[in-house]
Amino acid sequence: NTLTNMISHAYAMDDRAAAQRYYATAFWISTGISSTLGLISLFLWPHMNWGSLFHLQDPALIHEVSLCVAIALGFFLLSLPLNLVHRILSGYQQTQITNYFNLLSNVLSLTAILVVIKLHGSLLTLMLMYSGSLLLGSIGLNIWVNLLDRRWPLPSPRIVRPAVLSDLMS
Repeated sequence: NTLTNMISHAYAMDDRAAAQRYYATAFWISTGISSTLGLISLFLWPHMNWGSLFHLQDPALIHEVSLCVAIALGFFLLSLPLNLVHRILSGYQQTQITNYFNLLSNVLSLTAILVVIKLHGSLLTLMLMYSGSLLLGSIGLNIWVNLLDRRWPLPSPRIVRPAVLSDLMS
């Protein structure tokens, strides 16, 4: 929400450079946090007792659930920085664009679920298809905003500023 407020303020001042700094800093900090959490998860994963955590006895089911949790976590970590683009659109009072891409993601997700059901797919296939379709919508929105509609907000690591980070965290 702070990012949205800062983007709105930059928009009101017609300061694209400030908006770009806010977005780039938030994007790369989120990417760093996601990467760190991913590495920690990768280290801790083999030490987790998924059977006791989910009250399961069947080793095959425990393995499948472990993979499903890994897929969900992976897609969640990928989505953290990618979903910041929604904040740009909110700051520029264009949430309808976000809603269009959310609608597309939901249609893709529903289609993925129906396809997996029709083909009698596994729980693992369902997780991959569902999570992938949601991520595809976020990737599509990022491509549209950063490469097609407004090329200026592309989050370059060169414009990340520590002072902006303290503003974002305040």
